[in-house]
Amino acid sequence: MTLSDDILLFAKQTKKFRESNVPILGSYMENRSLLDKVKALVETKHLIPIIIDTLENIKHETPRQKIYNVLSNAKFVIADDTYPCGEMIELEYCRNIGINTAIICEKNLRSSWLTWDFEIHSKDFKVFVLKSKKMSELEKTLIKIIKWNEKRNKEKEKHLKKIHNSMPKQ
Repeated sequence: MTLSDDILLFAKQTKKFRESNVPILGSYMENRSLLDKVKALVETKHLIPIIIDTLENIKHETPRQKIYNVLSNAKFVIADDTYPCGEMIELEYCRNIGINTAIICEKNLRSSWLTWDFEIHSKDFKVFVLKSKKMSELEKTLIKIIKWNEKRNKEKEKHLKKIHNSMPKQ
């Protein structure tokens, strides 16, 4: 195998990974059971759920680099906002990257007033309200999230196509 073959293989694997990688953000300690339930459901949809704290650390990589690397290679992101934690910073990273981010909360309550404006300022954010944390309710919500992500990506694709078509031809 040549270097160019290796690069092509890496590009194919990266594309496949980016089409199925779903980071799950939230409280990695206090509300871990919900993250684990969401992870299990994401797996049933033939996607790759990633809870950030389960990834092996790279010695020279800062936590910020680790999170950016995962988020920038995601299909979409699910953020649990049912319990106060540090996901505010991670949500800012999602906004900076422009990745579709589904925020789940319970009964339209948020962990902080600071999380109320994400969906106002960006179409890449959408809030999904859980009636309960039961698996059946989580599954219904995940199906809605996947459909929203597909719709949002079509909107982005249409917009990008419009931009590319308006560029002068060389």
